[in-house]
Amino acid sequence: MSDRIKGVLVNFEYNLTDEQVQVLMNALHMFKGVLTVKPYIAGMEDYMMYQRGYYDAKKSMIECLRNEPLNPKE
Repeated sequence: MSDRIKGVLVNFEYNLTDEQVQVLMNALHMFKGVLTVKPYIAGMEDYMMYQRGYYDAKKSMIECLRNEPLNPKE
């Protein structure tokens, strides 16, 4: 028995313009069973979360590299 899905959330790799999103929204409305398609405006909170994630990933990579020997044969 399969699960019943009530919706999906799509995140874009980068912020799109209103015109680009409108084309995607129109295409999604063509699917059978789609009730609503709502865009979410990118705000300062989104930018701050992106920057924090980038910083954390960069910090983790630097820590990992510091703990690894430069020459594995040593």
